Amino acid sequence: MLIVFKMPARGLTAARVADAAQERLAAHGFEDFTRTVTQFAGQSAVALDFVTRNTEGTVVRRTREYFAVRGNAAFVLGMGSATWEEHLPLIEQIADRFELAE
Repeated sequence: MLIVFKMPARGLTAARVADAAQERLAAHGFEDFTRTVTQFAGQSAVALDFVTRNTEGTVVRRTREYFAVRGNAAFVLGMGSATWEEHLPLIEQIADRFELAE
């Protein structure tokens, strides 16, 4: 699964955009958030990892969202998988090769 967002940055850093996203995601039941500074689309960015659990508490999907700000725009690239270890190398390649439009 892959999703891309472009939205007004409103003067926020990538870390602050990730903070706001984490608050919304937590309110919808996502859990186990971890954050790292990384590269996304050729620039410094924030990666936010989290999980989705079923009613028994088993992790059924892992997701990573990359956050970057360029000018007045915030960009978010989100990718998730039920088979995380298998798809993580592809997820990282996509984030590395992603290009932000002017």
